[in-house]
Amino acid sequence: MLAERKYQDEYEFNIDKEYGQYNYSKIEEISKNFKEDYRKSSRKKTFSFFATTILGIVLIFAALSIIVYNYARINEVRYNIYSIKSEINQLNIEIEELNSKLDGTITLDNIEKIAIEDLGMQYPQPEQILYINSQWNYRLDDEDREIEESGIEISSNVGSKEKSKEAIVIEKVITYATKIDQIINK
Repeated sequence: MLAERKYQDEYEFNIDKEYGQYNYSKIEEISKNFKEDYRKSSRKKTFSFFATTILGIVLIFAALSIIVYNYARINEVRYNIYSIKSEINQLNIEIEELNSKLDGTITLDNIEKIAIEDLGMQYPQPEQILYINSQWNYRLDDEDREIEESGIEISSNVGSKEKSKEAIVIEKVITYATKIDQIINK
C-alpha cells in the first residue's frame, strides 16, 4: 500500500502542480488582459478628457469671439451715427448761414431791380390806377356788435363809357365783400 500511496500522492501532487500552473497561467492571462483593458480604457478616458477640454476651450473662444465681433459692429454703427449727426449739424449751420445771406440780399432795391430787369414789370401809369375809398365805422359794444357801413366809393381814371376788366373785377369784389359782411353781421 505504501507503494500505492506514493503513486497516489505523487499523482495528486502532480495534478495539483499542473492545475496550479494551469490556473496561474490563466490568472496571468486574465491579469494581462485586465491590465491591457485598463490601459486602453485609461487612454480612452484621457483622450476623451483632452478632447472635451479642447472642444470646450474652442467653443468658449468662439463664443467670446462672437461677442467681441458684435461689440465691434455696435461701435462701428455708433461711430457712423456720430459722424452722420456731426454732418447733419454742419449742414444745418451751413443752411442757417445761407438763410442769413439770403435775408441780407433781399432788399427792396434788389426786388425792384429783378422785377424791372428780369420780369419786365413797370410802374403803373396814371390811367391804370384805381382808387377805392372805404369808410367803415366799427363799433363794438357789449350789448350789440355791429359793423356799420357808411359808404364805399370807387374812382378811377378810366373813362366812364368803357369799363375795364379791372373795374368790373373791383365791383365784383366789393359786392362780395358787402354780402360777406352782411352774413357775418346777422
